[in-house]
This record gives sequence, structure tokens and C-alpha cells, in this order.
Amino acid sequence: MVQATSQDLRHRHHFDDIAWMISKEEQKQIVQNRRDYGLKPNENLGHVDLSDLDLRGTNLTGANLTRANLSDAQLSHANLSGANLSGAGLSGADLWDADLSGADLNGADLNGANLTLANLSGANLRSALLSDAFLIDANLTGANLSGASLTRAELSEADLSGANLSHADLSGSQLSGAELFDADLTGFNLENVNPKFANLPGANFADAKLIGATMTCLQIGCPSQLPSGYICEPDPDCSEPNRYRIVPD
Repeated sequence: MVQATSQDLRHRHHFDDIAWMISKEEQKQIVQNRRDYGLKPNENLGHVDLSDLDLRGTNLTGANLTRANLSDAQLSHANLSGANLSGAGLSGADLWDADLSGADLNGADLNGANLTLANLSGANLRSALLSDAFLIDANLTGANLSGASLTRAELSEADLSGANLSHADLSGSQLSGAELFDADLTGFNLENVNPKFANLPGANFADAKLIGATMTCLQIGCPSQLPSGYICEPDPDCSEPNRYRIVPD
């Protein structure tokens, strides 16, 4: 009986059936030639090297990408909703306008990733690395970002309503115009952050670190709780009406 080659297997079996039989380089080549082979929702791609690949618009709903290497991959407009990306490497990846709603990104490396306009609503980003990431106008409503590192991240106009940011590090990040309604910011680090024009009503700032933060021209109202030694009051210096500021007491 003639032993089937990896080339034969590619045409006779689905990726899940053959991934363990072939080298990582062959796995990567299959994904790269997906027009002939085809990736589909719920794909099992755990630990697979997908770095630098063009996966724009790919439907990987519910896929298993645990500890997969997606660094510098092109994933704009991709559908990764409900996918398991825990521990995955996504540093430098382009996820512009990607759907990551409900995805598990626990401990994922997204340093320097482009998540502009991405949908991360309800996603689990606990302890994720997002330093220098771009999250402009991203949807992070209800996301779990507890313990995440967002140092120097760009979050302007992002919607973080109801998000859990407890003990997250946002030092040096940009939050101008961000929506933080009812967000949990307990114990998080806002040192040298610019949340100017942000919307903070109902947000919990208990024990947050606000050293050097620019908390002016805040929209609508004040957070529900503030760290000791700070007050929220109308901002007399803001050019916009009915704005507030958080200042040392």
C-alpha cells in the first residue's frame, strides 16, 4: 500500500485530520493556500504558526487558536467571534474592523496590534498585553480587561461601557473621547493618561492611580466612586458646556 503524501492528504482530509501528521511549515502553507483548501468556522489551529499570513476577511468563528502564532498577520475584517485565542501571539497583527466579540484572549500578546474599529464586545482580555496597541473607536463594551497591560495604548473614542478594567495598567494611554459609562476601574493605573472629553458617569475609580492624569472636560457627569483625595466638579475652564473635571481635593 502506497503511503499518502501530505499533498494527497490536503485534498482528501480536513485540516483537523492532518495537522498532527505534517510539519509546521506545511501547516502554514495549507493556511496560506486556503482558497484551494479552505478554512472554516470552528477550525482547530491551536499552536499553529500563522505569522505574517494574509487572512483578511477569513471566517474563523469559534476557532481554536490557543497559543497560535498570529504575529504580524493580516486579519482586517476577519470574523473571530467566539474564538479561543488564549495565550495567542498577535503582536503587530492588523485586526482593523475585525469581529472578536465574545472571543477568549486571556493572556494573549497584542502588543502593537491594530484593533481600530474592532468589535471586542464581551471579549475576555484578562491579563492580555496591549501595550502600544491601537484601539481607536473600538467596541469593548462589557469586555474583561482586568489585569491587562494597556500602557501607551491609543483608546480615543473607544467604547468601554461596562468593561472590567480593575487593576489594569493604562499609564501613558490616550482615552480622549472614550466611553467609560459604568466601567469598573477599581485599582487601575491611569498615571499620565489623557481621558479628556471622556464619558465617565457610573464608572468606579476606587483606589485608581491618577497621578499626572488629565481629567478635564469630562462629558455628562462624574464617576460613581473616586480614589481618596480626589473630587469631581464642574470644569470652569472647558470651552464646552456642562463638562466636569477630576482634581485633587
